[in-house]
Parts: sequence; C-alpha cells; structure tokens
Amino acid sequence: MLSSIWTFNSFQMVYVLTGGGPADRTQILPTLAYEFGMRRNLLGEGAAVITSFTPLFLGVIFLLTRRMLREKGVR
Repeated sequence: MLSSIWTFNSFQMVYVLTGGGPADRTQILPTLAYEFGMRRNLLGEGAAVITSFTPLFLGVIFLLTRRMLREKGVR
C-alpha cells in the first residue's frame, strides 16, 4: 500500500531523470497528467487523468487494508 502511494508521489524523480522515458516506459500517472496539463495545454485532460485514478486508488487501498486486517484476525 505504501509502495503505491510512494510511486504516485515520486513525480520529481521520474520527471527529472527520464521525463517519462523513451517511448513512455517510465510514465506514471502524475507525469502523464503533467504532460497533458502543462506541456500540451490540455488542462481538462490532465485533471481527468488524476480524477479518474482516484477511485481506483481508493479501491486498491480498501482491498489491501481488508486483506491485511483479515490476516491479523481483526474483523
């Protein structure tokens, strides 16, 4: 769970080192949103990338939390 959060927050390192990389190999959602919003001047699409990812991200966190609590025996 923390790995997902840290990957989402690692915009600076990915952008400075590769800028999304050759053929978008190191593209993560924050760099994709930046690409649409700032470089291509498509602010709506940049916001849509992050907005559409939020429910998915919350769902993954919910499922991982349930799984970890189930392994500990907490209901």
